Amino acid sequence: DRAVAAGCVVVPVISKAKTVDAFLAEQSTGERNFFAALRDRILEAVPTARESMQYGMPSYFFGTEPFCAFNRQKNYLCLYADLEAVKLFKKSSTISMSAKAASA
Repeated sequence: DRAVAAGCVVVPVISKAKTVDAFLAEQSTGERNFFAALRDRILEAVPTARESMQYGMPSYFFGTEPFCAFNRQKNYLCLYADLEAVKLFKKSSTISMSAKAASA
């Protein structure tokens, strides 16, 4: 499937991993380090979050409500977050990682 976003053609990368650990194992070293650090920050900010694989990407739920997910695409890394999750992150954690770290 192709989706059009902001005038660009996006080719989704969908993992067949059944767990977040398996998803991380599929990534390059730099991407794995980036995503593992992001995962740690998510679970630090919301210790009661439930983590699972949804639509081929690691996804995080507060109760039954999803609040964020992450994935890699062909040319970039993605973080999908609910506005309230972004506010919570700003209050409880600082993510000072760059996409360049993922290319290492």
